[in-house]
Amino acid sequence: MKNIFIIVLLVGGLIFYVSNKDSTPDTLYFSGEQYKLGDASGKQGMAKTYQYTKSGRINGINDFVHVFVVDKTTDYIDPIRGFLEESYSLNLLDELDGKFGVFNTSGEQRDYYAYSVEQETATSYWILTFVNQSNFDNNKVSLGEARNKAPDYFRSLVATFNEIAH
Repeated sequence: MKNIFIIVLLVGGLIFYVSNKDSTPDTLYFSGEQYKLGDASGKQGMAKTYQYTKSGRINGINDFVHVFVVDKTTDYIDPIRGFLEESYSLNLLDELDGKFGVFNTSGEQRDYYAYSVEQETATSYWILTFVNQSNFDNNKVSLGEARNKAPDYFRSLVATFNEIAH
């Protein structure tokens, strides 16, 4: 009888683990390159955020892909959208289906560029943002060059969504 109880407990725990496991991948491909999950926070089923870099390490010099997944039953999407628009100075590019922003952080002498698209599934809103913060030394990118990359980055963000959305 004791063994049956232990087996039921183990099976119940396994079912709970599998049903509550975050199925977002540890790696994704953006613009032809592999990015590794560096940070995941928030609550599954409400609002989650995932940050991916090429190395998997989060710091102030790595470009990153930031993914927000917000449940449609919550009212979190507008505050998150507003925060991102303000933080990254995002503005809609009329001829394209995405937002582009130029910003810098205090103490930095270089511009950062952000590219953002919104998608949705039946249950969630998704905001995917690519931030180019490696704009220094031999990687210098002008505003014009950054703006011209927007269509490609928007397509890559949508492809990333199609790859990881479930």
